[in-house]
Amino acid sequence: MWWAYFVAVHNGAYVGVASHPSFGDTSETLRLGQTGVRRTYRRRTIALALKLRGVMYAREHGYAQMRTVNESSNHGILAINERMGFRKRPAWADFVLTLGAE
Repeated sequence: MWWAYFVAVHNGAYVGVASHPSFGDTSETLRLGQTGVRRTYRRRTIALALKLRGVMYAREHGYAQMRTVNESSNHGILAINERMGFRKRPAWADFVLTLGAE
């Protein structure tokens, strides 16, 4: 279930989005879900603004914490999250077994 969804608009065009679903079975944690900005609008602090709006939403609705996950090669969004005060936790390894492959 999605609890919050924010869209950045410029001259009537959608240029960025951030989603914030509930996190598992706890009502104290809001997940900072997908954040995306159109390539031509990147590096203009739009992603940061969307994420900060999510933090405002979490505070307004009594959440005690927020969590997020990121692709390890997305240096831009990792830098934004660290700048905002998110702290890294131990990583999980993701494995895939393809069945029926020759």
